[in-house]
Amino acid sequence: KYLTSPFWLKYFPLTNARIQGRVHPVIPYAQTFPLNSPATNAGKVLFLIDATSIIQLLEDQESSGGLATYIIDQNNEIIVSTQNEALPVESSYPDGQHRVHIHRKEYILSITTSSVTGLRFFSLLPISEVRAMLNPLWVIASIASVIVFLLFALISFIVLLRSHRKWNDVLGLAGKTLPYEDAIKYISSIVEDDRNKTREAGFAPFITDTFFRRLIHGRMTSPAEIKVMLNQIQKDISFDDTYTYQMLNITIHDAQELLSAKQYKEIDFTRIVAGKHAQRAFAVHHYLYMDMAFTLWILIWHPDGRHLERQIDAFWSEFSSSVPTTTSLAISSQKTTLAQIFSLSNECLEIQPTLTSGVMRRYKDLQIDHEPYQFGRDEERLLIQGILKGEREPIEELLATIEHTNFTQRNLAPQERGNLLKDLYASAIKVSKLLKLPLYQSPFETFEEAKHFFLAQAHRINTTRSDADDLLAHQIETYIGEMYCDPAFNLSHMANHFGLKESYLYHFMLSRMESSFAQYLESYRLDRSLSLYQEAQLTIAQIARSCGYSNPQTFRRAFFKQYGVLPSDHQKLVLAAKE
Repeated sequence: KYLTSPFWLKYFPLTNARIQGRVHPVIPYAQTFPLNSPATNAGKVLFLIDATSIIQLLEDQESSGGLATYIIDQNNEIIVSTQNEALPVESSYPDGQHRVHIHRKEYILSITTSSVTGLRFFSLLPISEVRAMLNPLWVIASIASVIVFLLFALISFIVLLRSHRKWNDVLGLAGKTLPYEDAIKYISSIVEDDRNKTREAGFAPFITDTFFRRLIHGRMTSPAEIKVMLNQIQKDISFDDTYTYQMLNITIHDAQELLSAKQYKEIDFTRIVAGKHAQRAFAVHHYLYMDMAFTLWILIWHPDGRHLERQIDAFWSEFSSSVPTTTSLAISSQKTTLAQIFSLSNECLEIQPTLTSGVMRRYKDLQIDHEPYQFGRDEERLLIQGILKGEREPIEELLATIEHTNFTQRNLAPQERGNLLKDLYASAIKVSKLLKLPLYQSPFETFEEAKHFFLAQAHRINTTRSDADDLLAHQIETYIGEMYCDPAFNLSHMANHFGLKESYLYHFMLSRMESSFAQYLESYRLDRSLSLYQEAQLTIAQIARSCGYSNPQTFRRAFFKQYGVLPSDHQKLVLAAKE
């Protein structure tokens, strides 16, 4: 009843099930298996939903004055109800409320359909109860509730006025008593007071960290933001003077090992030591920050560039000999204008792949490959063809080759890296147009982003084709089940039915269904013959004709080859078992 019917998913009416010796009201729910491909319908999975709470819900609805409540499925079959047959459950009623007449009385019929299960909930409420809700007593109760709320609000207001808050100033910020200029001054005084307290405690204001994160992650948009950040760090800095700016990037190579061993103090100790030695070497002309990867960033500046070079050497000598962690130092080139500061963090990141523990390296000493990147028409053609075919593995290999050639074997200059990402973005636009997808809106910022896009499209194409193959396989199985009893049925007939070439259908069944057409049809007919032996007492000739064999001898040979026993011997065994 629950497992053999041809459905993908179905709810069945309420019944009782004995579970661990106790009887429970349950709603059976059956789903095809495998769950991720219901078209194959290889089997069924049965769930027993505990109906206790659902029954209680319906009974509560009825006891509250409703005439009856029902839950029905899409076929208008009752799943759970209060057993009142007076409720109209015609499927013609849409969701919502309807006025209906039952036994010369008016009711409101409420209907709701679940978008998940497809089940429909029906309930009836007498119109007389609705009118009772509009009784003057309800109006009185509503007015009383409003009065209580207003009293509570008044008491709260009085308590607030008696608190130690500057209520007038707060009202001023809301624009009620203070003019706009005074409100701005008041806000500025609060912010400045908070920043001074933060500095006195030995910390940097929160806004400084925010600006610095924007700088090292390439989010800053103008030199004005750099001015604000530097003013937060050093109040008396003059932007009319010429300064030399540099960035230091300290990598803690054993950070992950320390985290795994829960040795967080050694990482924090490294940060503290870096701060102490930076204070000695650069005084107020520096700012230190540790990012989420436990990498230390130090921005430094000074009127004399040669002084900075000497102090960097002194800093590294003292710092590297004072910490228990294995570290390396990347040093950017020197910049003399605010507009050039944006590239400092990128220069440090370009040095990082060349660093090992205990090494200090400057960007000016780094050999950068200014040769053009390698990604031409041949690579683009292979990339697009692989995506259209849904071939994920060849695309992974191609992208790995492009990455290895341009990023591992070579150290491309920033401009060449940008040009490569622009070409990959142009290829992504072509793919989007071919697949009729929304155009990819923003250029790729990293190679990982480009790789994720191309692999995602290949996976989507592959998944779509798999779903189409599952559907065709299901259709083939159904059609053979309808036509197997026709002796003239062959591959050509089925190809014409589906509008496909015979060769395509042959290879599809061989590769996707792991059987040729002839093998599948033979097995299906013989399986059906076994069922006929059980269902009715037929002669071998009758069974052969019913299964699509025009010649009983052909049936006997196929039966013996498949089961190792003659049809007549098998028939005797079946009859003996029935007796």
